[in-house]
Amino acid sequence: MKNSNESSASLPTAFRTRIVNLYGQEGNLWLEYFPRLRQSLRERWNLQDPQPCTQLSYNYLEFARSPEFGPVVLKIGFPNPELDTEIQVLTLYKGLEAGVQLLDHNPDQGAMLLERIIPGQNLTSIPDDEEATRIAAKSMLKLRQPAPQSGTFPSMGDWCQGFSRYQSTFQKGSGPIPAHLINRTSRLAEELVRETLQPELLHGDLHHGNLLSREDGSWSVIDPKGVTGDFAAEVGPYLFNPIPDLIQRPDLVNLLDRRLRIFEEMIGLDRHDLIAWSLVRIMLAAIWTVEENTEEPDYFVKIAEILGKLK
Repeated sequence: MKNSNESSASLPTAFRTRIVNLYGQEGNLWLEYFPRLRQSLRERWNLQDPQPCTQLSYNYLEFARSPEFGPVVLKIGFPNPELDTEIQVLTLYKGLEAGVQLLDHNPDQGAMLLERIIPGQNLTSIPDDEEATRIAAKSMLKLRQPAPQSGTFPSMGDWCQGFSRYQSTFQKGSGPIPAHLINRTSRLAEELVRETLQPELLHGDLHHGNLLSREDGSWSVIDPKGVTGDFAAEVGPYLFNPIPDLIQRPDLVNLLDRRLRIFEEMIGLDRHDLIAWSLVRIMLAAIWTVEENTEEPDYFVKIAEILGKLK
């Protein structure tokens, strides 16, 4: 086992910057404490041969071996409601083929011990986009379930408060996202939320990077956000991924159209609803990049403008 002298400076700069942008001084303090936290969790779960991942977004990840469970993933994040809902979703996914298995957790420390999916190649390893889209649609259906009566899941209505936050911050169209897109999508979001009569439990971020392959040829999802809403809202993140490669496709309009047709066929949802909710999801992603101050929203704006032209 690696010793506890590892410092937080060994963490990727982009990861440390994101934590500070999101959580301020508390994020700085958490980063200072992080090496001791990581070591204590390794000892708690008797993890051997830890191999930290170098590409991190919002949470720390490392591969390891557990005497009890075999290959595992240690996931640590700054304690926040999103980690709590992820634990709740994974508990509901227990026993489902399409879900990664939660082996143990400590929400107070923002820590989860997860099975390691092997070989664990993500969906970008499938070169045929239609085949990949069908795999994603099947996975969505395998996980589909009504919104639970218990739990502390946010709703799509809660997420859509991002529009009002953005409009309050950037009045009179002064922000980096075109005002006409924000205003149009904000009105659309209000209408869609109002029309959602039977909310379902959504993964909330089901895209290529969060679908991993198993040795038996099946696929399982990781990193659920846990949000309730119209099932059509599940499709959006898949449509605008993989980031940033998708925008380089010369046949992007036809590709998005084919993806929508496959989701229509396999999930049985109305094309208009799929496009509408996907526009909302794309613009929320754009808003979040602005709020986190980590990248420009241009990518999402370009995808939204293309998707908005589809009928």
